[in-house]
Amino acid sequence: MEVMQMRYMTFILAIVLAVGLMVGCAQKPPTITKVEPNQSSLAGGTEITITGTGFKANPAPTVTIGGNPATGVKVISKTTLKATVPAGSVAGPADIVVQNAKAKVKSLPFKGFSYYEDVTATVSPDFTMAPPEGIEAPAKIDVTFNQDVDPASVVIKVTDSTGAEVAGKVAQDATAPKTFSFTPDAPFKSGDYTLTVSGAKGVAAGNVMTEMSQTFKVKEAAKPAKKGKK
Repeated sequence: MEVMQMRYMTFILAIVLAVGLMVGCAQKPPTITKVEPNQSSLAGGTEITITGTGFKANPAPTVTIGGNPATGVKVISKTTLKATVPAGSVAGPADIVVQNAKAKVKSLPFKGFSYYEDVTATVSPDFTMAPPEGIEAPAKIDVTFNQDVDPASVVIKVTDSTGAEVAGKVAQDATAPKTFSFTPDAPFKSGDYTLTVSGAKGVAAGNVMTEMSQTFKVKEAAKPAKKGKK
């Protein structure tokens, strides 16, 4: 009888240990060791690959970046998953956290990811506000970026209606380093032109701007009034 009781107790203990082991394994948090690419614009939309351990599928885990849920989470294997970065609110570091479905524990925050601000530019004179008949020929065109950019990366071109490039010089403003000016070698003649700005590389994150262009029309110069006869 005592032998039977001992066997029964041993059996129960084995079950308890097995259940405890399974629960412990189920609650073991995933880990993150690498994220590629490790940055995204504030607009989001970048697909990243997260490398680590303990990723479980069906259903897929939740991934948050800077506290915001990522979309399109796909588990490739226990050590790899993909996700699409959500829009961010502030440029700078953003923690990434992975939590398996139905699990109470999360991964430790991964701190090797950051958001950057897209490089954008404004143009002066503002050609978008020009009247249909065009504007007076500008002596120069100023392009001002929203952040510091590598001067060597900035490309500013002006082409005429035939696609021919207008000869001119691009220079950085010494007192306002975010502003670059295009000055034509000869005054603009009347006609249609296209300004293109590209290549500008942000100093902070190394991201390159999306090419932008604006069209403008230079109207004919007013002819001097004829002098009346004496």
